[in-house]
Amino acid sequence: MSDYYFDVETKGTPIDSELVSIQYWATNSGSGLPKGDLVILKAWESSEEQIVREFHAVFQPESENPFVFVPIGENLTFDLMVMWNAWKRAGIEVSLEKLLYNRPKIDIKSDLVRMCGGNFKGASLTMLCGNNAEGGEIPKWYEAKEFAKIEAYVRAEAEEFLKYYKMSLPYFRNLKSIMQKERK
Repeated sequence: MSDYYFDVETKGTPIDSELVSIQYWATNSGSGLPKGDLVILKAWESSEEQIVREFHAVFQPESENPFVFVPIGENLTFDLMVMWNAWKRAGIEVSLEKLLYNRPKIDIKSDLVRMCGGNFKGASLTMLCGNNAEGGEIPKWYEAKEFAKIEAYVRAEAEEFLKYYKMSLPYFRNLKSIMQKERK
């Protein structure tokens, strides 16, 4: 199994919005520690179509082995829908059903909602990233060609996500152990 932190940035919020970047980082399933470097596919260095095609080869959405690339992230349904629409624009056919329902994924959105006392308001990576979370600025930065700001944001968000993910794994293993003891 290959777990990958996965996220996308767009020029706006609608699902059919053009991609600015696709980022992924291989992680160790047991520890949550990163393996290798964060990969950032940048539309400003090539094109949306090129980064979409490059990511398609890595993600392999039509592979018979759904564990080739297991995305871990926050609000993955949104990110996967963005990718599906981008693949469609690039002329790449991907089964939406397979993408959303037949592939494993680990989404921390539910964790964040629980951390907010069951409220969805405020339950986002912003609460993990603190003042570094300025994702709403990305369309403006892209238009102004302030690509260094986008890259700095993407890197900070990825690092904060993996910090949370690494810290949460022992908690959930402990919770599993507690639940097993309760059944006895």
